[in-house]
Amino acid sequence: ALDQALDSKLQLTKNFEAKKISVSRTPSEDFVYFFFNLSDPLFEKNRFLRQAISAAIDRDRLLKLFFKSTAIPAQGPIPPGIFGYNPALKDPNGYNLDRARILMKKAQQEYRSHGEAAGLPPIEYDVLSNSTDRQIAELITQDFTKIGMKVNLHVVSWPQFQEKKMKHQVQFSSQGWYPDYPDPENYLQLLYSKNVSPGPNAANFKNARYDSLYEQM
Repeated sequence: ALDQALDSKLQLTKNFEAKKISVSRTPSEDFVYFFFNLSDPLFEKNRFLRQAISAAIDRDRLLKLFFKSTAIPAQGPIPPGIFGYNPALKDPNGYNLDRARILMKKAQQEYRSHGEAAGLPPIEYDVLSNSTDRQIAELITQDFTKIGMKVNLHVVSWPQFQEKKMKHQVQFSSQGWYPDYPDPENYLQLLYSKNVSPGPNAANFKNARYDSLYEQM
């Protein structure tokens, strides 16, 4: 719909103008994120693999192709417009193919150090069946291929995705989050250990220090 309504300069297309339709813009407080299932041994034990994946994803290209540059790359879990947002915060694991390749080699070494003779297995990537999510997944797979990472794509329906996620069976995927209320707590709860699946912590992230700070907040 965005492609039909706005041109390359983000102006309303003539077709829509002719119908006396107008467009207004306002900042949104939602975000889309990729997540690793940290209850899966492959990701739980191998931070180099997680870092390699993060450094391999070209977020700017994704935003340009699928969001018409109407979104910005997230640098942390709190978006602009929410108390606690820090504009100076920069994600150290941003897109960097050279760094991703180095990290991938370290990930292979880390995997073998746990007694695995063979190379890293393919990443199991669950993607929703709509066309946009499939196209994004295909682009991400191309990014991973550039650093020698193999991917198995699994196209699933929304109910299937929810069921697999609740059972900790989604190894890697993406999803969106829109806050229930405009408070940083509503975003930071996504990493709170007591909220692991079937709660909103789809990554099943657990960290005692984080939990302590979250509870103090």
